Amino acid sequence: MVDWVELDYAKEMTEPSGGPVYLRIVALIRRLITNGQLHEGDTLPTERDLAQRMGLSRGTVSLAYAELKREGIITATPGRGSRIATDQNVSSVSRKEQAIRVLSNALERLEALGFNQREVEAFLHLIQLGREGRELKVRAALVDCNPEALLLLNRQLLSVSHLSLVPFLLEDFQRQERSELDGFDLVLTTERHTPQVMGHLARLAFPLERMLSVAVLPTRETLIALARLPEHTPIVVQSCSLRFAEIIQQHLTSLGHSDVLVNPSHPQTTAHRLVVPAGTVQVEGSDPIFFDYQVDRGSLLRVEESVTALLLQKGEGLMGTH
Repeated sequence: MVDWVELDYAKEMTEPSGGPVYLRIVALIRRLITNGQLHEGDTLPTERDLAQRMGLSRGTVSLAYAELKREGIITATPGRGSRIATDQNVSSVSRKEQAIRVLSNALERLEALGFNQREVEAFLHLIQLGREGRELKVRAALVDCNPEALLLLNRQLLSVSHLSLVPFLLEDFQRQERSELDGFDLVLTTERHTPQVMGHLARLAFPLERMLSVAVLPTRETLIALARLPEHTPIVVQSCSLRFAEIIQQHLTSLGHSDVLVNPSHPQTTAHRLVVPAGTVQVEGSDPIFFDYQVDRGSLLRVEESVTALLLQKGEGLMGTH
């Protein structure tokens, strides 16, 4: 129920800004109905009373009430004053206004991000497809030389929306024919393997603009854990592949550790400190250091931008078929 005495009219009378004052009164009554503060059959103040409370002329309030009557929001009965109509249509009017406001705000934000009208329409089409259970994906081949790196990279790149990854070991990828790669929208690899991947794609006349290299580096937690190891600590590196174990060894060597055993055939002693790839090796009865990779922020942004651009192309293509 509205307390017309305590209502903060100066605060409530803000929309539509710059418009006629009587329309602000109309908007206020609609909003009070939408918010549940006014209900069907509730009585409004008289024109004279409301004008005094708002510091307006009675004629301004009279125009507002006339507009509310015209829209079927209120009814007026001689001797009984003005009431909220039992069949008032404020809900539909309010919903339309809210929808226009939401869409206008969204368009302004998209325009600020640099998207044009055609791209916005493509986005809306993609969203509608997703709501219908036909969500589009960007299919990407993820290439590295060892399974541990593929697992760690795949885990992080899963955060990119609409990206579907198919991991390939480098040696397997280099055996792929053009017909097998045509089903991929994008080829992702690390900077270390960019020359090999690019060379293979060039031989197949695969569009090189669909290849993207990413920079990877150990996580901050990994670097801190390795840096805290005392000098001359005997270290054992264990991983499924020798290649990833050698990568870990290179990082340890750069930090000044020379006593490093890589994938030893005999178990380490209690004097050794164990380093293993994060999430790939099951370790029992020891306190290992987990070596984890991450895609740097700049590379992750480039992947997200490429996926967005490819989605827009797909969306525009589908729009053209309708």
